[in-house]
Amino acid sequence: MQDANAGKFDLVIVWKLNRISRKLIDILNIVDTLDKNKIAFRSLTESFETETPAGKLQLNIMGAIGEFERGTIAENVKMGMMARAKEGKWNGGKVLGYDIVEIPSEGKRRKETKIE
Repeated sequence: MQDANAGKFDLVIVWKLNRISRKLIDILNIVDTLDKNKIAFRSLTESFETETPAGKLQLNIMGAIGEFERGTIAENVKMGMMARAKEGKWNGGKVLGYDIVEIPSEGKRRKETKIE
């Protein structure tokens, strides 16, 4: 953002909007700073132009969807971890003094592990 304020470039290209942030307020602040410095903002995989009213609407919608997806993923991960804990299963991470041992499991995509 310091380089943007210093006028060191005139275009920002991202792969996808959610690669910058998955918080709508962050995206809006970044694009506003770029706009104030007459710097264009483009996405390679999404078609919108922040210079037009329709493009700004698209940006807001896509930013809100990114934030929603982030929240949904976090919620699902927490629910999955709670379910594993209730089943007495280990949720991962290193535990000092214990070894991680793989549990033989046939036909499962995700490998099961335990600590010993």
